[in-house]
Amino acid sequence: MANDRIVWDMAVTLQELLRSQVSLPSGEPVHFTIDTPGGTSAEEAKPLVYVCLYEVEENVAFRRTEKTLAASVEADGDLHEYYRFPPLPLYLRFLLISVGRTREEEHRLLGQLLRVIHDHPVLQGDGIVKGDSVAPDEKVYLAVRSVWGIEAQSRFWRAVGERFRPSISCQVGVNVDSERREQIVRVKERVVEVKRNITGA
Repeated sequence: MANDRIVWDMAVTLQELLRSQVSLPSGEPVHFTIDTPGGTSAEEAKPLVYVCLYEVEENVAFRRTEKTLAASVEADGDLHEYYRFPPLPLYLRFLLISVGRTREEEHRLLGQLLRVIHDHPVLQGDGIVKGDSVAPDEKVYLAVRSVWGIEAQSRFWRAVGERFRPSISCQVGVNVDSERREQIVRVKERVVEVKRNITGA
């Protein structure tokens, strides 16, 4: 599994989920981009929703330290046993930023984004989760993060050099598998030699 792609895969997954569920009453397309806000392109692409990663945090409540026993069959038919180290549970937090032609349009888009997150708290399967960094039977959890306070927002907007815009913080819960392995060496065959010491009189 290509877990080094987990962050990008989750950004694409979130973007495509929102793109498939969000629309304007007039039928005009809503544009989506994985980027930080800013630039003149936003003026040309309105209405536009930014999907912007702003924080990665370990989910310490689900941190595990115990290893698990795993096995695989080698090409020569031998059984290879090893200990697999536990995955890293993460929260990826994306800021969903609405850029509309009017304030009403921006807020109505935010309302739709909230609805989509609420209606899809768990994502699973190749048809929804993009990329190969998540197993087909693995679940991805979506939630609206409620502690995105005014101070954190102010720091963010100062950092990107833009004025404040309406936004939502979407939290994505995932696990990143470890590539660390600890080999188990088992005794396959034991040979015991018995030597007889015969002494003559």
